[in-house]
Amino acid sequence: MLQGKNYFLELGVDVDELLATWKRDIPGQSRSFERVHVRKDGSTYQVEVNVVSYDSHGRRLYIAVARDVSERKRQ
Repeated sequence: MLQGKNYFLELGVDVDELLATWKRDIPGQSRSFERVHVRKDGSTYQVEVNVVSYDSHGRRLYIAVARDVSERKRQ
């Protein structure tokens, strides 16, 4: 489940493709990528997403942190 304070979806993301990619990840290995998120008011902003997966009790779990990089991109 994606949760967040300021956004409710990503632009241009195929959820099935994203999940298939994550299933191939090696537990403990992190990955970073940039995306465009949409705020509830419809405005967009660029984020850097860092994701790491790990196995716990036979389940693959993910931790993802999205950081607003709009200011950095404007410079």
